Amino acid sequence: MWYSAQENPEIEVTFLDKKSVRVTGKIGKVISGGYTYDEVRSGLQQLRAPIGSSFVVSVDNPQIDFPPNDTFLPETDTFDTWFSSGQWPLTTLHYPDGKDFKQFYPTSVLDTMWDILFFWVARMIMFGLYLAKDVPFRTVYLHSMVTDEKGQKMSKSKGNVISPVDIVSEFGADALRTALVAGCAPGNPISLSKDKVKGYRNFGNKLWNIGRYILLLQEDGATLTQNSPTNPEHLKILTTKQQVVTKVTSYLEKYRFSEAILDAYDFIWNTLANDYLERSKQWTQEKNDVLTTLVAVFADSLKLLHPFMPFVTEAIWQELHKAALVDEPLLATASWPKV
Repeated sequence: MWYSAQENPEIEVTFLDKKSVRVTGKIGKVISGGYTYDEVRSGLQQLRAPIGSSFVVSVDNPQIDFPPNDTFLPETDTFDTWFSSGQWPLTTLHYPDGKDFKQFYPTSVLDTMWDILFFWVARMIMFGLYLAKDVPFRTVYLHSMVTDEKGQKMSKSKGNVISPVDIVSEFGADALRTALVAGCAPGNPISLSKDKVKGYRNFGNKLWNIGRYILLLQEDGATLTQNSPTNPEHLKILTTKQQVVTKVTSYLEKYRFSEAILDAYDFIWNTLANDYLERSKQWTQEKNDVLTTLVAVFADSLKLLHPFMPFVTEAIWQELHKAALVDEPLLATASWPKV
């Protein structure tokens, strides 16, 4: 932005003169006091333009060399990092003529933390409305700040920082991902401890054990059947599984991620593993129905867990696929359980 000093004599400037002496005053009086425009411009430190001052923008006039003449002074304020960041939905999609911009703008969901709600989110919305005539996203999800197990903000000076690299090396990425989601209310701090991560590592082990039991059933001669089971125990677990699918799907659609993983966790650990699977070991005359029921329930359970624990669930799915117990080759691209 450039201001014509002649058209805006009330602009106040601060500059260093030829002797490096700091001078402040309205530009009209500064020039009439014997200073030249070149001297003001070369030593200009700050320019304060009254509301309503006329200006020109250099990028709007690419055919004109700036300054157009010696009486023009540049704006001294610079845009901060949030001004640049505020353009993110536009610049990354190559506004205004980019193919991605035309296809993907506006986007759907922005994930951020509450502390930059005004600094960043509001600016992106204002830029979107001003330039693209539409907001850049419809939903803003405010994730949590991770604190230590005592609820204190992590800092190197306190010595309470938990390194995600170390945690992943010790317990796995899936356990860390789940620990960061489970028991977390959106926008509220979430405490993290090794014990919590270890608990979800153990849950991952539980999934492997269920998968191994299913494969052992198959090795023992059990086969999948197309007939619906008649034992009320099989029907009960299938009905309960469908109820969990409905609840977890609803939670995910409403961004209630903690409830989604906790419901899936409780169903798999308690209802499926501790209850149905253990009692199924007694039904020696129903191995085919047990295998068929377990595969149906466990396959959908892996699908529900996949957004939270993508690595272990995919690895187990691959084993089930090799055994011809599931049709779809990749869990990542498998269809979501029907509600």
